[in-house]
Amino acid sequence: MSINVYVWRKLGDNKSIISPNEFLKWAKQDIKGGNPKNIANTLSNTKRAIHARIDEILYALRIQYASGWPKSLQTSDKLKAIKQLKIPGTSNIDLITKRRNDLEHSYLLPSLKQIRADVEAVEMWLDKSKSYLRPSVVLIGLPVTRLGSSYVSEKKSTFIAEFAKPDKVEFYWDAKKEIVTLSKSGATSRKNYHDYSWKELIRIQKKSYLSNDTKQIAPSISIATRLYKAYEGWVLGKRGPSFMATKKFS
Repeated sequence: MSINVYVWRKLGDNKSIISPNEFLKWAKQDIKGGNPKNIANTLSNTKRAIHARIDEILYALRIQYASGWPKSLQTSDKLKAIKQLKIPGTSNIDLITKRRNDLEHSYLLPSLKQIRADVEAVEMWLDKSKSYLRPSVVLIGLPVTRLGSSYVSEKKSTFIAEFAKPDKVEFYWDAKKEIVTLSKSGATSRKNYHDYSWKELIRIQKKSYLSNDTKQIAPSISIATRLYKAYEGWVLGKRGPSFMATKKFS
């Protein structure tokens, strides 16, 4: 059988990064006061909740490496990208973003009624968009007879694979920022993430990213990379058809 292998890619390793749900929690706390200061803080935190979630999703799609993706991002750039996924309720983001910009640049404060509606809309959007928080595809079409992981102890797990007859495989090699295509004969072709426009990079990952099929998830990017190298070695006749790696937990 041929399977796809996925890995969770975290948006930074800093433990102090604030989650979208935490921003929403702050917004709900702020709105209880009901005064102009509370309204302004609520609006700011609802916008932060939205954009923290957008960043999480776009990071999984590697869009920051694509050609044409601005280094100095505007909110409109992120909205154009996220709309490619057609997440229900995304149209509300434009209204909330506009209200936040009106506050920031024209000093216009929305009514308490408006901001309460915004908080409800953001809460619903975060709930709908959480199903788009997917692991990134790393290997597409890996032929295996066995693939899985088992917990050896509380501090480590073992990832195991048995390769089947060689077939075409695509490897998203994040360390090198390139997609490597390995043919069944062992010939390879490479294309850098930057060679794709941001729309193309979303498009080529979208089918796998949004698939509802059971996901085979490797313990880490490093183990997924070792899995690919082991498979490449199998195709080239440099090693046997099995792979095993141990993931340690801190």
